[in-house]
Amino acid sequence: MIAVCTPFYPWWRDFERTNELFDVLIASMLQCSKNDQLILSIVDASAEDIWGNGRSHNRLEFVKRIRSVWGGRHVYSFAKDAIHVDRGGNKRFWISRAVNRCVDQVTADKLFLTGFDIWLPVDFVDRFNSIVNDTTCWVPHPYHVRRGAPLLHDGGKWRTARGLTGILKSNYYKMGKTREVYINSRHDSVRFLNMCEKFTVAEHKTAQGFFHVDHPGGNEKPSDWKGGAPW
Repeated sequence: MIAVCTPFYPWWRDFERTNELFDVLIASMLQCSKNDQLILSIVDASAEDIWGNGRSHNRLEFVKRIRSVWGGRHVYSFAKDAIHVDRGGNKRFWISRAVNRCVDQVTADKLFLTGFDIWLPVDFVDRFNSIVNDTTCWVPHPYHVRRGAPLLHDGGKWRTARGLTGILKSNYYKMGKTREVYINSRHDSVRFLNMCEKFTVAEHKTAQGFFHVDHPGGNEKPSDWKGGAPW
């Protein structure tokens, strides 16, 4: 079994991102061949309002929706300690800690670490199994598409991104898991370097069929976003 591990926080600034989980990651898992070999592992860090927008997140309804839409095997937990508060009182989503919680809570011998705004290819399971083994890890780079663009290689760009990781669970523990640095993106690079020291890393810089659906940056809120699939 392959555990698709994703940390979850429902907002980016004032932008509601819950639909991205269902319309991007879960929708792609549903269209994967052999998706009965996939387990969805989610750690929800929505206890704290880190952007100050005063919104609440109904976790019970969220889990019901996961069961209804995905329908396959899944593990869900809530991690209040996945929010980091620095000396200045600023709050950040502690993604690296949430990633490790995703791994710890699931029973599977294979892991794929991902964000919930990633679209997986139809042949994901076969590709994972053909690459990942006792000595080799997999880092596919997704194609970044603009919100509203079709899932084609003409609506965005290839960009170096080392956050997607396929690895055996035993090897993940051998490398000391993901270093729990709270800066949102740094943990990806640290994990990648740790893997390179201990294993062979198959880094595919143009991984066909993998898409990252860009979310707004800063305080940007797309005027044309009305929910549903973002392409």
